[in-house]
This record gives sequence, C-alpha cells and structure tokens, in this order.
Amino acid sequence: MKKNKIKKQSSNSMSASVRKEMAKPRMSLSARTAERKMDSARIHERPGITVPGPVDKIVP
Repeated sequence: MKKNKIKKQSSNSMSASVRKEMAKPRMSLSARTAERKMDSARIHERPGITVPGPVDKIVP
C-alpha cells in the first residue's frame, strides 16, 4: 500500500494577515495579555447598556 505524502503550501499562498503575524517576534500568551492590559486606548470594562422600562425577557 502506497503512503500518501502531505502536499506543502507554497509561501506565496499565505494570506497577508498571516504574513503580518509571522513577521512579529514570538510572544507568550501571558505577555500578549499584559500588553493588551497596558494599552491605554483599549476599554477594560465589559460593554453594557441601560434601557428604561420593564423587562419582558432576559437574553443571555
């Protein structure tokens, strides 16, 4: 029985976002989390809204 070989993708077929990510230096998950926490433009609170009136149904 013949073994199937895995075909490799050519480097030209990578999308632009993948190339951009690959160009960055490697970073651990904890370092990425810390970097996001230190970003001043980022809002740290969960989004929420207040609507006046009675509640008919609570949507999770």
